[in-house]
Amino acid sequence: MPFAREHLGLEFYPRQRQVLARWSKSGKRKAVLALGRRSGKDLMAGAASIYNAVIEDYSAYLRPGEQRFIVPVATRVEQARELIRVTKELLLNAPDPDLAELVDFEASTLDEVVFRTGVTVRAMPCSSRSSRGLAISLLILNEAAHMMTTEDGYAAGQEVYRALQPSTAQFGERGYVMVMSSPKWCSGIFWDLYSAGISGAAEDTFVAQHSTWEMNPTITRKSLEADFQADPESARAEYGAEFIEGAGAYLPAGQIRVCRKAGRHVLPPAEDVWYVAAADPAFAAGGDAFTFCIGHRVGSGDESTVVIDRIDSWRGKRSPLNSDKVLDEIAALAKTYGIRRVISDQYAVVPLADGLKRRGIKLIAQPLHNELKADIFGTLKRLLNMESIELPDDPALASELINLQIRPTPSGKPHIAASAGHKDDRAMVVATVAHALFKPTQGRAFTEAWERMAARKTA
Repeated sequence: MPFAREHLGLEFYPRQRQVLARWSKSGKRKAVLALGRRSGKDLMAGAASIYNAVIEDYSAYLRPGEQRFIVPVATRVEQARELIRVTKELLLNAPDPDLAELVDFEASTLDEVVFRTGVTVRAMPCSSRSSRGLAISLLILNEAAHMMTTEDGYAAGQEVYRALQPSTAQFGERGYVMVMSSPKWCSGIFWDLYSAGISGAAEDTFVAQHSTWEMNPTITRKSLEADFQADPESARAEYGAEFIEGAGAYLPAGQIRVCRKAGRHVLPPAEDVWYVAAADPAFAAGGDAFTFCIGHRVGSGDESTVVIDRIDSWRGKRSPLNSDKVLDEIAALAKTYGIRRVISDQYAVVPLADGLKRRGIKLIAQPLHNELKADIFGTLKRLLNMESIELPDDPALASELINLQIRPTPSGKPHIAASAGHKDDRAMVVATVAHALFKPTQGRAFTEAWERMAARKTA
């Protein structure tokens, strides 16, 4: 970052410099930075604030006399003021004297740095009552994974983001959002923004994830051994910048990324391949999507791999889906891949079974109780951990898989479902196909067909 070095006299560590440079080159207006403790987050935020305040020209976006704001938000008022202290310190010690001349130090306070150019850096603590209506060109959420209040709990971060992020819209693609934190649970605003960015669902978001020792070379992994011995899970999150999946997240986000095949969306049908299909029906307008998935298995035994060939979905946006049209398309797809049976849950089983039967397809219904659902998703989790499944390059699927959560029920049996605000339609059909392929449970027809296919391929 030449500005930091030449004007602020600040020499970032290589990885700190690389993260900021990569964000700048990405052209994306949002950055989600999952960084270990003592990675220099305050310093990076301070430098970014000054750059945005004195270098970026937003005059075309402002009416005459309108004030522009840069707003860093921290977990507590003391931490918010620390961000202001670091920003002032950088300005006062900058080798470029013109920078300090731009600051009105008399008007500045513990909570604000006021520039004579009509720009104010205003730090705020995390609160659902955060100011709305400001013209914010750069919003910074510091330690977003740890944002909580006594009133709102961990939902406070979500409320602050919802309150302030729309204020950057005035500046279009130049309304920047910088969200930084050492990770915590696989839930909350930081996790939501991270998973949306890493899955590709949020195309305007740049994501970086680095441990303390990568960001700050004065701290080695060996020097933190005592912390890792005392509390491995906490140390992995605080210093290793890893999300803790024990707080409800069901599937490993890292393995989902590994098994996702970049650039592969649909595989055409091939000869001598036994395909399995599953459907998750839905017809209501504005609700869940009607999803359909096809997959096959390569190899046999423990060395085999499940390949998801395609996922299709239909959604009634303003009116219910036309069931005949959807079933026509499903039957056509199934026949193209040589499929005569489709697995589904118990929803609308009678009309679906009749409709598919008229089209030459048999519906195999399996009542989706908690035990079976846990078994189905358990198979998918094992396949992901063993890297024995190939997923299509589908951001919506990746987002659904990442946001699956496991929760205990009063009976003590696990309940696996989408986290609040997310869907699981695609995740469900992919898991159902994987379960049927890797562990056939649909009776002798499935088992015998698989054995016949395996025999032909060995002959």
